[in-house]
Amino acid sequence: GSKDVSPSKAAPAVFEAAATSASQRLASAATARPSPARVVVMCMDEAEVGSLVSDFSAFAPRNSTVTFLLPRAPPKDAAPSSKGNCTFKYVVDDLGSPASLSDVVRDATSVVVAGMDALDAIDADAYVMACLLQVQDAVRASGRATAPHFVARVRKASTQSSVHSYLALLRQEAAQRSSSSSTTATQPNHTQGKPGTGAGAIINRPDLLIAEDVVAGILAHWACNPYYARLASQLLANEGAEMYFRHPALYHLPLETELTFAELVESSRAFLETAIGVVRADGSFVLAPSPSERITLHQDDQVLVLAEEFDCKKQKKS
Repeated sequence: GSKDVSPSKAAPAVFEAAATSASQRLASAATARPSPARVVVMCMDEAEVGSLVSDFSAFAPRNSTVTFLLPRAPPKDAAPSSKGNCTFKYVVDDLGSPASLSDVVRDATSVVVAGMDALDAIDADAYVMACLLQVQDAVRASGRATAPHFVARVRKASTQSSVHSYLALLRQEAAQRSSSSSTTATQPNHTQGKPGTGAGAIINRPDLLIAEDVVAGILAHWACNPYYARLASQLLANEGAEMYFRHPALYHLPLETELTFAELVESSRAFLETAIGVVRADGSFVLAPSPSERITLHQDDQVLVLAEEFDCKKQKKS
């Protein structure tokens, strides 16, 4: 049957209770701030640095660092040392040595592959896969416990499948080594402590974007609703409201405690922001639930909001 879209008579009471609860929590000091991002950009074309700098400066958290790995030095007017929320570094390197790359990715939160517009589909995807292999080797050589988030555009779905199959094989081999280690724990290990010899961290859930699929979906939306084009342009622009992810603690929201979604909405309103959902640590979404729906927030969950500024600032009472 069709869904009842008549106004909910219970909603006003739910929001009234939520506003009271949010007001009490917001009287205390915030317990968290967004963590700075440490991004490594493996960019084949130095001419694209300018646009990437502009986007990172607008969307990255405050005090973030973006390091570009480039085959040639970028134009000086497109390569500032700092802009907006970010500090920028530029390293000219052929990236041929995982040992040197390991120093760059040791503390990275994300690795982005860019600058492939001039390549055909086969060469572009081959470059992405080569970068992923280098990053994976560098992560192991660095000795870090977890791998950075890997982001790239690919042209073919078969490339996505190949990457996921490769990483799945690495995880399977790591599990087998872990299982067998219990039976050989008392035997001498002549490779222990050498970089790259252990299982190491493995890239998990890389985001490999097929832009053509996204464009096709957008065109379909635009054809059915001309206002969608304006909305998409607004959300992707550097001015006006954009979608941001907020840690629950920024809104003084408790973890491991049931809340109504209305409480998330009322808490975000104190910052002149609008909560529209929750993103779980596993990548799943809870979007536009009922105001009375009970939600439990966990440490790595994020609140999805519409806001005009990246920095979250509580509004002073007049």
